[in-house]
Amino acid sequence: MQNILDQLTNLDENQLIQLNTAVCNHIKFLRKAKTRAVKASLSEGDNVRWVGKRGLREGTVVSIKRKFAHVAAKDTSGIWRVPMNMLTVI
Repeated sequence: MQNILDQLTNLDENQLIQLNTAVCNHIKFLRKAKTRAVKASLSEGDNVRWVGKRGLREGTVVSIKRKFAHVAAKDTSGIWRVPMNMLTVI
């Protein structure tokens, strides 16, 4: 990793833009793959866990959408719209 970071100083602006685009596209690919995997293993009524702005949360899946799941949190009243790649089935 350090070798890659050291080589960045040798790249011009266009090469850095190309590298940035490639890295961003790969990150998107990885997130989509994780979303598909979680969605395939998830069903309504499953207990899940996720880490958000307010820390670790647990709840029950109410509905599954394309990229998000609606989750009824155990510690509060209300339903949270949680990105699929943030959920872990417990």
